[in-house]
Amino acid sequence: MNQIERIMHMEKILNDGTEAVNNLQKALLNYLKVKEQIEELSDYYGSKIWFQDYEDERNDKLPKDLNRGVLSEDGINTLLIDDFELQQMIKAIQIQNINEQ
Repeated sequence: MNQIERIMHMEKILNDGTEAVNNLQKALLNYLKVKEQIEELSDYYGSKIWFQDYEDERNDKLPKDLNRGVLSEDGINTLLIDDFELQQMIKAIQIQNINEQ
């Protein structure tokens, strides 16, 4: 690789890295803002209140135009699994950083 190719290659790495880091920072800040809400949703899911809401939905006691994705077991479960996997990724990155020091 000649000098011009090397500089162009490194410039691309700089630009791609800057974009990736900025995107991840924004995503992590957004995640931290909703993390407490995800925990609240986790507490709700499977509680007596959730089961009552679920039964009322099944018995057509809720307004027809009410968004009720929160009463689908798959929606909440998928979010909680994804959240757990994300936390595992964050821990793995922390461990990797400790081992590299």
